[in-house]
Amino acid sequence: MYLKGVSAVMTIATRLGALAVMAVLVTGCSASAVPATDPSLGAAAAAGTQTITVGSRPFTLHVPSSYRRGTAAPLLILLHGYTSSGDEQERYLKFAPEADRRGVLYATPDGSQGARGNRFWNATDACCNFSGSTVDDGAYLLDIIRAGR
Repeated sequence: MYLKGVSAVMTIATRLGALAVMAVLVTGCSASAVPATDPSLGAAAAAGTQTITVGSRPFTLHVPSSYRRGTAAPLLILLHGYTSSGDEQERYLKFAPEADRRGVLYATPDGSQGARGNRFWNATDACCNFSGSTVDDGAYLLDIIRAGR
């Protein structure tokens, strides 16, 4: 049973990790990247850390001091683990200074919150949706990526 649980967690991590890598590739590492034009990122022209809302869900966005509005930049999305949050992961990993140094837009969203208050990514049947949430976190992450285009 333990190995089955580990396998499920690894499957989720692989899928979500692939989505985070896709976020970087889609938003800033190709010659065809589109400048930020979405109204939800209008405030993102200012350097620093701020809260942006896509749909009805907020996420934290760190904008590097070198960012120039209308210029394509890579987007890194940090996905927290079960029971954690984007802000907690940032406090632990401290990616913001490195993102600033490298000129990367850096998002730290929060997954869905279950009935017990634990955050998780509702992206597969393999783990953590213990209360039957119908929230589509995959769509939320895609909205973040689209907002950065």
